[in-house]
Amino acid sequence: MEIGNNDILSNPAVDSETSTLGIGLWKDHAIIATRVSRDQVIGEGLISRGGFGEVYRRKYNNEDAAIKMLFPEMRSDLKKVNVFLAEVKLMASLSHPCIVQFVGVSWGSLTDLCVLTELMKGGDLRSQLKRLEDQHHPQGIDYDKIRIAYDIAQALTYLHSLSTIVIHRDLKSKNVLLTEELDAKLTDFGALRE
Repeated sequence: MEIGNNDILSNPAVDSETSTLGIGLWKDHAIIATRVSRDQVIGEGLISRGGFGEVYRRKYNNEDAAIKMLFPEMRSDLKKVNVFLAEVKLMASLSHPCIVQFVGVSWGSLTDLCVLTELMKGGDLRSQLKRLEDQHHPQGIDYDKIRIAYDIAQALTYLHSLSTIVIHRDLKSKNVLLTEELDAKLTDFGALRE
């Protein structure tokens, strides 16, 4: 009996390793090498929602981490899952202090794929700018804003200097995350744009 990808997605009895055989990126060395057991990812707490997924606060190896998952209604779409895996592969290859640190990838089945990254406790730049506005903080240039702009410029310089140039394609304040000390790091390298 031949099983198609749609049959695999709808058949919970099919083991997760078997279900990945027909999907190129699932067998990719960079993906497999960074795989983390789902049992090691503990906790709850939605942090944010984006255009294609949700980010949750979790614990991994007793450290705070963020996990990103596709929206439930997208998790059974093989094309979207593969695009998400391509983002994971790209994130795993990046290493720069101004880019959110990749920790690993985890799945038990096609429908619960998630990527783990460092948790950025300062939130996103958009929320920070809104807080400053609400507090009637003076507009214009200050030391923190210059530092944030410099961090973003460093991340972009790194991405554009790679042997295969990476273009972010969605640079906006929501995709700049901050530490508690207001160090800025780029995130969201998804090609999942429609």
